[in-house]
Amino acid sequence: MKLALLTIDYEAHWGMPRDHGRYDLTSTTRRLLDVLACHQSPAVFFVVGCLAEEQPALIEEIAAAGHEIALHGWRHENLATLNDAGLREVDRGLARSEQQIERITGRRPAGFRAPYLLWPDFYRREVYAMLAAHGYLWVSNHKVRYPEELLRPDRRLASAYRLARRRPSLLTGRTAGLLVDVLNRRPAHRRGAERPRAFRARFDAAPFWRDGMLEIPIHCPVDTELLGLPAPETATSDELLDYARFSTRLASRRAGTTPVYTFHDWLIGTANRTAILEELLSFLAAEGYETSTVSAAWERLVPERPARSAAASVSALSTRTRRPDARKP
Repeated sequence: MKLALLTIDYEAHWGMPRDHGRYDLTSTTRRLLDVLACHQSPAVFFVVGCLAEEQPALIEEIAAAGHEIALHGWRHENLATLNDAGLREVDRGLARSEQQIERITGRRPAGFRAPYLLWPDFYRREVYAMLAAHGYLWVSNHKVRYPEELLRPDRRLASAYRLARRRPSLLTGRTAGLLVDVLNRRPAHRRGAERPRAFRARFDAAPFWRDGMLEIPIHCPVDTELLGLPAPETATSDELLDYARFSTRLASRRAGTTPVYTFHDWLIGTANRTAILEELLSFLAAEGYETSTVSAAWERLVPERPARSAAASVSALSTRTRRPDARKP
């Protein structure tokens, strides 16, 4: 079967754009877990480190359901803008969060996604050096932009979206590929941005090695780009829901791509938006996809690596994620 990765940025109040006292993380989490269980779809939960201290029972519940726990910063900091002192504080916070997650689940997190994806460059050398020093095996910060994110129907190009809705091939053909290249062209001089040597945007942005870690790009517009930033209790319009359905399905139709979908607990798990997740999982199953955690799909994701064999990487991942009762005394 074909592979798809489902990721959830698990942030609660740490990452929400505004304070919502009525947001119930426990009920939202269980709602998401019920949907994933119904579709037998494992996911990667990128957990804000402080939530592991605040909500250990929920983290344990997520892991017990078969989902992978990765980290999403310590306090949802913007790592692209922190000074050296700020990075040192995050460094200490991550170490504490990693230990807490290992105590809760028996496994140290092997993956990391930066809050805000280190935008606008999706990379910062100092941050990657810190993550490598912590022993992370993979990261997911590199965002590939696609034309459909420009077509949100509540913005100026609503008519273009309606045309693309009738003719989806406009967003997956050669002309669209050229636009993808333009959207992903970033100035190399900007704050030391590093463009991966062999990276081609187009529709085949496979995982690649960078700074000793496997970078797993995001291929679909994230839910905040598709649906905006609604309050958890506010329903989303039918037109925007239709646009989100259309855009998420496009990601599975790009040749050569393992689609990587990204949602946020406080958005996809609230109001009427959970239907998007349910319908996407049904669609992926009908299209012959299986969802997986990164750890379980590691051998299928790992490209050739000059400095270190894929077998060594698999061995390292196994060592990092095995449960404490399997360790030698």
